[in-house]
Amino acid sequence: MNLVGVAIPAHNEEAVLPICLHSLLEQEFDGFLKVVVVANGCEDQSANIARNFVGRFEADGHELLIVETRKLGKANALNLADRQLRKIEMRLYMDADVTPSANLVSECVAALQPGTGVYLCSPKKLIESPVSWVSRSFARIWQNSSVVKDDVLGAGILAMNLCGRQRWGALPDVIADDGFMVSWFAPSERAVLRNATATLSLPEGFVAMLNVCARWDRGGIQLRRDFPFLPYTQRSASFRLCDALRHASLLDVLVYVLVRAGSRVLAHQRYWKKRQKWERAER
Repeated sequence: MNLVGVAIPAHNEEAVLPICLHSLLEQEFDGFLKVVVVANGCEDQSANIARNFVGRFEADGHELLIVETRKLGKANALNLADRQLRKIEMRLYMDADVTPSANLVSECVAALQPGTGVYLCSPKKLIESPVSWVSRSFARIWQNSSVVKDDVLGAGILAMNLCGRQRWGALPDVIADDGFMVSWFAPSERAVLRNATATLSLPEGFVAMLNVCARWDRGGIQLRRDFPFLPYTQRSASFRLCDALRHASLLDVLVYVLVRAGSRVLAHQRYWKKRQKWERAER
């Protein structure tokens, strides 16, 4: 029987966690799931909501564990989940606000079998239609960029086998945890699952998009500057104008360029400001 571990870090996710857990119960997978929800620094009912699903997972022949910690942070939450999954050959790391297709787990298991040369995989990304026209314009460009379409971009959901996970120890406290993981694998060692999908949402409006993209960029800066030993650090999603116009308008391109240009400026400002604080604290 195939055994798959699933790690879900959850910080104040009571609104989306039920959808996430439902999607796991609906997996078309002939095997056993061990799901670990790590409620970190929560001020809501995330942990209690997860506990309500324990019986349903047991009834379906799976296991659901809930770990609670007062320490806020996704990296620490994933490390706590890894301790519960340390003997499991295949692991799925997913955010609570990501909804996978029903065939995701089975597709991951097939892709990560020994002998395939693949150690890391992720499904094709779908964007839940935003309300804001700015976010819709950004989404049309972003989801058709080469990094998103043709390479493994974590974006809240990654699967790997034990051989891949053994390339590093505990996950450090980084902004771009997905990027840190992906950076350990050569392009030939990672695969996009074309037949499985994960639906995620983008923030609404220009300011929210700017702040989220600045966080993405700041995570990339941190990886390149503070972790130079990473062998395959990814760059940000890019696009060619001729390709973008096949799926979007000139207005979409303009919105995307404005958001990305502004986010990169903001990311550098925030990164160096925080860096200066660290340096002053160390004196």
